[in-house]
Amino acid sequence: MDNKRKANESIELEAISTRGGPRRKITGKKTQGSVRAIDYYTQFGRLNACVAQHLLKRKHQIQFCIENSQPIPDHLLNVDHIIEQYLFHASNIKQRLSPESGALCAFGSNEFGMIAQREGVDERYRPALISSMKNQTLVQVQCGGQHSVCLTEDGNVSTWGCNDEGSLGSKLEDTAYAPIRVTQFLPSSEQGRVEGITDPVFTWRDFSNAKPEIKDPLEIKIDPKYEDTIIDVASGDTHCLALAASGRVYFWGSYKDVEGKNWADIQPSDDPRKVEDKDAKYFTGPKGKRFYPIHVSMLKHKVIAIACGFVHNAVIVEVNQGGVVRNKLVTWGMGEKGQLARPVFTPVKKTPEEIEQIPDEVLDSDRYVTFHVDKVESDYMPPKFANYSDGVDRHVEKVACGGYHTLVLAKSDKDGFVELFAAGLNNYGQLGISDGYSTKEERVKLSDKTALTKVDFFTKRGISISQIAAGEHHSLCVDASCRRLFAFGRSCSGQLGHTGECPKPGAFEVEPVEIFLEKDKENPIIEEISCGSFHSFVVTADGDVWSWGSGFHGQLGIGKLGESEDVVTLPTKADVLSGINKVRSKNNELQYQKAKVLKVAGGSQSSALIAMLK
Repeated sequence: MDNKRKANESIELEAISTRGGPRRKITGKKTQGSVRAIDYYTQFGRLNACVAQHLLKRKHQIQFCIENSQPIPDHLLNVDHIIEQYLFHASNIKQRLSPESGALCAFGSNEFGMIAQREGVDERYRPALISSMKNQTLVQVQCGGQHSVCLTEDGNVSTWGCNDEGSLGSKLEDTAYAPIRVTQFLPSSEQGRVEGITDPVFTWRDFSNAKPEIKDPLEIKIDPKYEDTIIDVASGDTHCLALAASGRVYFWGSYKDVEGKNWADIQPSDDPRKVEDKDAKYFTGPKGKRFYPIHVSMLKHKVIAIACGFVHNAVIVEVNQGGVVRNKLVTWGMGEKGQLARPVFTPVKKTPEEIEQIPDEVLDSDRYVTFHVDKVESDYMPPKFANYSDGVDRHVEKVACGGYHTLVLAKSDKDGFVELFAAGLNNYGQLGISDGYSTKEERVKLSDKTALTKVDFFTKRGISISQIAAGEHHSLCVDASCRRLFAFGRSCSGQLGHTGECPKPGAFEVEPVEIFLEKDKENPIIEEISCGSFHSFVVTADGDVWSWGSGFHGQLGIGKLGESEDVVTLPTKADVLSGINKVRSKNNELQYQKAKVLKVAGGSQSSALIAMLK
């Protein structure tokens, strides 16, 4: 192959590899955390798609030669240069973006296997290694209500904990005291063509046509090469989301409404898997649970970021508007408290008068008949764009979901000021919006927000926010300098970290308060923040982790509290590896290894982290 052809082919490969949306600007400084991991897998996904497309083009050229009895040119049979180019680009991506990884640890309650320790272990008050993941390269971990999910560098997803609601993505376990693999990330043909998403090689429709007799999901075996590569995971109270390099999203588990009913994303019609229910032959429409990943085929745009609340989801999608790509927020799930930031029909349950009109035999045969199932299917489950209270469309930078509220960082134009917006439940001031009330007595009247509303506290002070996190009833954020930390919302479990005294029951702060990790000292660079239901975490640039809030079950990771104590009201540095990774030197003396925390996640009664051993 001559040099000109090699040069043209290299340009073609590079051009194809950049399709599917704008590439992030890569500088000498490596990006951090899950953003870096997402970039890494996205670039590899594009590179693989590029090579596949180029080889398919060659295949068609060869077929054309054969069909027309023409000799096949040597350059169509020689793939050495393509291999060289692939290895060159792969090495470049690896060098620039390869995410740091480390050992997976968990702490807190193990009542339902939430920290992946052996059955019989009740709690761990300091991080405990998850032994079955020792040889895995971990890049992400998230904790839900009574389950957790993690992601390895090669895209493998594992879950552990309670599976009553389908939270583990597998029907194999009722309760998993060790991580189990989640598989079958196979797209549906229903999504259709989406800008920036490569058409799948294989869909459920292909499989259904091939083996229509197989209905039990446990019997379906999918070759991993046909599955989407997962690059990020998120967890709600009893459900999970997974984001693929392709920009597709997968769901499993269920959403529980305020009445305790189970709802779920609607399974695509070409997906042949079925799970029987004790009270109905099969779950249909939005009813029930999903014990395996299903493709959220109703998403009509490429997704670049995902977040889960207790019973809702928020994702950032790329939308091409007149040749300009803007990021927008899309939400779905059981958003009965305004957290979807868009209009929905409420309440989901029918009124007593409506229920009285339902015949007894129908009530006995269908436990969902007392609910507006049609409204759940039409209003709640379809992913739709979120609204802003002032009607102005914005470019979304980041999203975080709390129990029943949603936080968004957005700006009005490319070079605009990044502002914080919030929607959803505001009963404890977790939105940071005071409604103009000046006294705490008046603030018991705080209203929920059904559209994204600006948090004026930061805008008025010229504070640009760069990081956000949300718990059940509280929120955290960090400014653009990555040193100023703010908290607002419920404080009665010490989750705000702003006072040395334990707040009274029901206490909250609607106006953001500034938090200092150490008294009278400027905070170090903050790499990441995370919220559990009633506790909080900070990871600093030097790899330290600080925690505060409710620690009754050990979910703070700082050791056992006093007999009469169950909360920590000020940030406390955790000795991550204390007591769990003592190693013996050659002279048989005990030594401690140090650790650099890369990722931390808070759940309800448990937490997890990924740490590099130094």
